[in-house]
Amino acid sequence: MTKQQITILAGLGLAVLCVLCFGVYIVVSEERAYQASQISISSPPKAIQSPTPAPTRPPTWTPTLTPAVIEYYSEEEILQARNQFEIEVLDFNAKDRFGTEFPFSDYVRLRITNNSNMTLPYLTVRTNRFDAQGTLVGWSRAPSIPTSNIKPGESLECDYYPKGHLAGVVNIAIEIEQNVDPDSKEFFPELNQKIPKSVAAAQATIESVDTSIPTPTATQWPTAPASAESTSRKNWSLKQKVDARNEDLSRVYIIRGQRIEIMEPYDDMINKLGPPLKKNTEPDPTYPGSWIAEFIYEEYTCLVCRSGDRYYVWDIYPNE
Repeated sequence: MTKQQITILAGLGLAVLCVLCFGVYIVVSEERAYQASQISISSPPKAIQSPTPAPTRPPTWTPTLTPAVIEYYSEEEILQARNQFEIEVLDFNAKDRFGTEFPFSDYVRLRITNNSNMTLPYLTVRTNRFDAQGTLVGWSRAPSIPTSNIKPGESLECDYYPKGHLAGVVNIAIEIEQNVDPDSKEFFPELNQKIPKSVAAAQATIESVDTSIPTPTATQWPTAPASAESTSRKNWSLKQKVDARNEDLSRVYIIRGQRIEIMEPYDDMINKLGPPLKKNTEPDPTYPGSWIAEFIYEEYTCLVCRSGDRYYVWDIYPNE
């Protein structure tokens, strides 16, 4: 073969090879397109997921505390409640004077009925005194009567010792003043205290807890510290007795049929028990011008002293 022929054959072979390569390329491309179409038909596209965020700590929640709103009775409502109380004099003694200090007191046995819709801490009444001709010869308001234990609709009989004993009095009448002079309001403790309207709810909460205290008898004298009870008190000063008080302040005693508690106001004690059989008094070095006193009754002695601006039943112990 000539050189020219060889060149022609080589060119033809190269052309055939190019055609074959192009054909293979076409077949592979169609096969891939077909597979791609099959995947898109049989399988739904997958959603693109964003990277999972790192966990974060929830914010700290601080509750907003709203203070409880306590609603109190108005002065007008308290005055209306006072006027709905009833006072009945069952007995009285205006001939003898009661008490050991001036002003002395009379004795009145009362029945008090609460016809109002609230419980008052005190009820201030006016004691009118009349002579044989029926003339008003004097009157008094002291002391106010504790009435926190007289609930709406209840009645209570009690002994009352109004101050202001006068000679020649033959009749006593007790009245609840319908109108209170603004200048006299300071003498009405029930008008000078805030009385919440939610007393019933508060009482229900208190009653859900057993706070009953057994009534002590002569054989139930509470155990006291050795220093206070193992030594006779006869030779002690009243100040020593004050300092040696049994610190169990929940003690309750029945004296002359009345319930007396530690830290009960002195006026309330006298109002309940009346004059003692005997009274011992000495100056109080803690409060210059004040006093400490023992009020000796039939079975128990009440030790009274000043705390702050008032006198209280500081201690109670059996007579030796």
